[in-house]
This record gives sequence, C-alpha cells and structure tokens, in this order.
Amino acid sequence: MCDGDRLVPVFGPAGERTWIHLRDNMTVKQLKEKLVEQLARIPGPIMDNVRVTLNGNMMDQSLPLSECKFLPSCAFHFALGGGRPGLGQSESIAPLPVRTQSDSPELSGVKVPPSDRRDEGERAEIHTAAQEKCYNPHDPTMTFVDADDDLDFLCEDFQSRRALMSCGHAVTPMSLTNWCRRLLDEGKSRFVCGQSGCDVEWPFSEVCKMALLTPEEKKYFEKTMASNAARGSAKLCPKCKSSVVRKNPSNLRVRCAVCPTTKGRTYKFCWQCLREWKGPAPCSDHCGNDGCTNESLKTLKTCPNIKPKFVSSVSACPSIRACPTCGVLLQYANTGCKNIVCPRCKVKFCFVCLKRTDMCMKISNNYMNCLSGVAPRQTTIPVWKKQ
Repeated sequence: MCDGDRLVPVFGPAGERTWIHLRDNMTVKQLKEKLVEQLARIPGPIMDNVRVTLNGNMMDQSLPLSECKFLPSCAFHFALGGGRPGLGQSESIAPLPVRTQSDSPELSGVKVPPSDRRDEGERAEIHTAAQEKCYNPHDPTMTFVDADDDLDFLCEDFQSRRALMSCGHAVTPMSLTNWCRRLLDEGKSRFVCGQSGCDVEWPFSEVCKMALLTPEEKKYFEKTMASNAARGSAKLCPKCKSSVVRKNPSNLRVRCAVCPTTKGRTYKFCWQCLREWKGPAPCSDHCGNDGCTNESLKTLKTCPNIKPKFVSSVSACPSIRACPTCGVLLQYANTGCKNIVCPRCKVKFCFVCLKRTDMCMKISNNYMNCLSGVAPRQTTIPVWKKQ
C-alpha cells in the first residue's frame, strides 16, 4: 500500500468479511461508495442506504478523511438499512487478523455475536475497528522498550507502548492479537513468533496476557485452537491450553512441555479423556479416571466370532485382534492360513493363539489349530516398545 493507505476489515451482518483500502485523501462520500462496492462481494442483498459516523458524530460528505483525525484507534460505524431484511441488532467486532497485500480480499467470515438490541428494526451498526487495547505503562510484570512494533506488518502504528515477548521481540496488544488470529485463520493451533528467523513458540498464557485478550477473545481462541488441533495430530493441554503432540501413539499418558515453565510443575494428562493422569503408565487403553474408555477395546469386546475356513479344529475365533506387538487393530480376512503380517510393525503372528509365528509354528502349522487353543478376547491393548 502507498503512504496514507490503510487496510481495514468490513463485515456483513452475519460476520461475513471482506477488506477495504482507505486513503487519507478519500472523501466521506467516496468512502461510502467504496463501502457499498466492497459489501456487494458479501453474499446477500446490497444495502441501498449507508450512513457513516466517526466516534458517534455524523461525517460531512465532502470532508477528506485526513481532516477527520482518523487514527488506528478510531472506530468507523456504518449504519446499513433497507437492503437486508430483519436487521435489528448491533454487532461488535473483536480485534481482527492482519492480512498482507498478497492475501485474497474475499475471506471466509467469522461469526460475530450480537451485543445489544435496537428499536430501529431496519438498521444494524457494524464496526470496522475495535477500540485499541493498550498496556498499562505502570505494569511491573512487563518489560517496556522504545522500539518498533515487530508484529505491525501493515504499519498501523498502534498507540500502545511496546513490550517484549519471551522471545525478545517487541509487540503491542493489537499487533499480537492480529498475528495470533492470523495463525488461527491458517489452521494453526500453536502461537509462534512472526519475525523471520524466530521460531519461538509462545505459551497460550503468555498470549492471553500480552495480547490483553478479552473474555470473548479468549473463548474464541480456545475454541479455534481446539478445532484446529483436532484436525491435526495435536491436542490442547487441559491445564495451560498449549498445543501438545503425542510422541508415542501406543501410550495414552502425555507430558506437557510448557506447564513446567508457566505453571511451575510437570503436568501429565490422558490423551483419551483429557484429564490429569491417574494410574500406572505406559498404558494404551485407559487411565485411572472414571469413565475413561477406549473405543478399540469396545471393538475387541463386541466384534463377532468367525470360523476360519482353512484352519482345522477352530470353530470360533474373534474376527478382530489387536496386534500383540504394536496394538493396531486388524481384521481377519478369512482367505488363507492363520498367520498374518501386521502392516504397522511388520511382525508376523498367529491370529488364533496370538503368538509370534516363529513360536506358534514350532508346535503347529499354518492350517492346524494351535496346541494352546484359541486365545481369549483381548482386554488390553499392547504397547509398542520400539527397539
């Protein structure tokens, strides 16, 4: 963007989002025309009436924006009427993610909750910028510096003092909020510094503090973090809300690497029920908490029996077994002998007696019942102990 340009978000009544470039030499009338043009990109009828106020005051149609004393902390209010039926609520927007010029102007929306109701049923006010959040300059828990805002990628020149993150980079509450929202929009569940060459991950507790997240913002962050993590291989620590990756898929007990720093103690929790760990470990099926159940164990318990077609003297055998080595569930195809190779750990075992094939074959063969008979249904899932 050129000097004097600002990129601000524009929202539809349901939270649909697009963007608009504001120029200092743009008049209020031109701003209204640009607004209607951009709102036309949002699905739904186009508004036929737009009023623009700045900080509660009606704006002169011919007045340039540069004379309106427009600052990043100012809030423009666009009153929309007539074009969208059923508009009778005021909607407030939380601080928004920063977008670069290379980003698409048509972005997916974020649902915005209604903040209050108005009597005028055919009007809705939409705020394009939230009131700027600023640090308390007397907060002794923060380290303030006279430096550039390292996360202000759009040069919005936020008014707050700059404070140092744990990685050593300076931020303001708004720039940090915007950057973290952008990470969430990109499907991330972790908050990593945006400065080139810095890959430090910030604990969620640090983000909450340094971004001055409101209760609504914190709730949105936690919900989106959980949603993003669910689509990947990570989950949120129940204690500190940081993203945790399970290193051993056969062990339900995981340790949060962030809690010792933020909470002062080690925190271990169950990957399955997401509660603090109870009971012995390692364990692959359940922890000691009440109600912690494993769907794989349910499958082993309830799967139907089969009669192997090519194995003599075996009338009934569970159709699904957990691999005795790595614990992955396998279903018997019933098309050959009793020995199968696990596709995960590559270990060959007998589906009938659950012994390794080299042990089973010492006293049996591929098509005979095992000397020890059919192994009972499994009630635990083996933990893979890699060599």
